[in-house]
Amino acid sequence: MTIHKHLLNVAGFTACEEAREWAAQYITAQEVFDNCARVDWLFWWCARLGQYQQVIKAAKEIASSVAHLKNNAYAAAAADADAAAAHAAYAAAAADAAYAAAAHAAKATAIKRQKEKNLQIARKHLTCPWHEENQDVTL
Repeated sequence: MTIHKHLLNVAGFTACEEAREWAAQYITAQEVFDNCARVDWLFWWCARLGQYQQVIKAAKEIASSVAHLKNNAYAAAAADADAAAAHAAYAAAAADAAYAAAAHAAKATAIKRQKEKNLQIARKHLTCPWHEENQDVTL
């Protein structure tokens, strides 16, 4: 299975059309992971393949990094999502809340430097969730 076919069925979910079109320029999953500039996409992909705790840790760190933006509605939403992730009863719900936190944090921090920082934080906690050699593994 190629990365392109994989993105059509990530643990029963389909990556959005924009993500699939962007990923088409790469050959391997590792290339997609290494070059992705969207934290929310990385979180979605990694969470769907079981990296719940890593996604939560990264999202909490990202949300904390924008907490100083007290007057920003997105920073407040990121903090709320962070709190939901910390108290979620199920890993999937926590990962979804963490994904929301990352999306809100990204919106709250439109400057390039913060986006790059968010990606560094995410990659510190996450690993490429799928590899072509795993094609015989049922996800």
